[in-house]
Amino acid sequence: MPGDILHDELERVYGQPLFPEFLPALCFKFTDARMIPRLMEWGEQASTDCNAGLILGIAAFGRSQQAQIRRILMEPKWEMDATGTGSHWWGYMSMQMSEVTFSQLISDMKDTLDLHKGETLEVEALIVHGLQVLHDLMEVKLSGDLHPLRFAATNNEQFSDLYAQLFQWSNEYEDDSMIGRIQHVLGYDHPMVNQYILLRTRMEMAIRREMELEAVQLQP
Repeated sequence: MPGDILHDELERVYGQPLFPEFLPALCFKFTDARMIPRLMEWGEQASTDCNAGLILGIAAFGRSQQAQIRRILMEPKWEMDATGTGSHWWGYMSMQMSEVTFSQLISDMKDTLDLHKGETLEVEALIVHGLQVLHDLMEVKLSGDLHPLRFAATNNEQFSDLYAQLFQWSNEYEDDSMIGRIQHVLGYDHPMVNQYILLRTRMEMAIRREMELEAVQLQP
């Protein structure tokens, strides 16, 4: 049976750093969600070149794996900020398959920044990693590229809503936007500040396109 063949092949390469990249993505064909802990463990030691199949294999089990996908995206060992290998792109695909939203990720990142003010350099590295992943995932959404996973849901969050969550102040006395939080925790001259300023500009352009499209659709 095809499922048995896939299962045997997966067991043959399980735990190896390099393997047929998308083999784990087919786990839902021959097993159930009890496989998820094994895929998570495998991802801790797998090469970044092969992480795509692992994260897709977990995301293929749907909304029930949202917590795992959010953890993977922010875990440095998974290197979801590796734009050279395309890991960030497949991370974005996994978001859609498991219906993880940018709103959730932004909220998680704000909580992390608020929790770890004045922490050690090790914690600072985790924060920078999370900010980089969020930035790179947003860049994928901004690119508007069609994706090959036709059966997966498409992220339809409006840029205007995400912009407000990222960059608006809650009051006029304190900059508690994402940029303000980054400046407070990492410093005003940290490179991540400039990355998010540039992201803000790109999102403003995307919002204008959204408004133009809405205006066209409203025309009789």
